Amino acid sequence: MCVYVDMCYIAEPGKYEAKIPLLLNGELNCPYRYLSIKGILRGPSLVFSQPAVVFAAVPLNVEVSQDITVIPLDYPRYNFAMCTFNAPILFNM
Repeated sequence: MCVYVDMCYIAEPGKYEAKIPLLLNGELNCPYRYLSIKGILRGPSLVFSQPAVVFAAVPLNVEVSQDITVIPLDYPRYNFAMCTFNAPILFNM
């Protein structure tokens, strides 16, 4: 027997429990046993490779850049993507 539980339709992260009746011969009034399942649904979040971006002091009108990696956590697998991008910034007065 294989049981798959999809928690995609639950709106709020948290702990969940369910008691599923196992029926023999279709007898709804008298379940054979109960299957208890417990699960934790975590809310998706984004983690950055660096908690802060610090740029070196440079003269005005000089472009500087920093590589930042964004890591998604607890998203469904088909949405997983880790991306690194270069963020150029031009300091101007």
